[in-house]
Amino acid sequence: MTAVLEVVRAGVQSTLQDAGRFDCAQWGVPQAGAADPLAFALANILLGNQADAAVIEVTLGGLQLRFLVEIDFALTGADC
Repeated sequence: MTAVLEVVRAGVQSTLQDAGRFDCAQWGVPQAGAADPLAFALANILLGNQADAAVIEVTLGGLQLRFLVEIDFALTGADC
């Protein structure tokens, strides 16, 4: 597998998020998933990804990435 990006600085509370896990509470697994489901869905739609493809969720800023190849990316969500 070829790397496509490098995390230069992770920032505060930058996490990888998916769509969450539904119907797993009986096993003690929380739903979790992206905090902003609309931004999550929109990013995947814009890129033509599967609806449940993981995203990088940036909560308090400071994330710095270096793209190692030419790639499409989407930036969605609230200004926070």
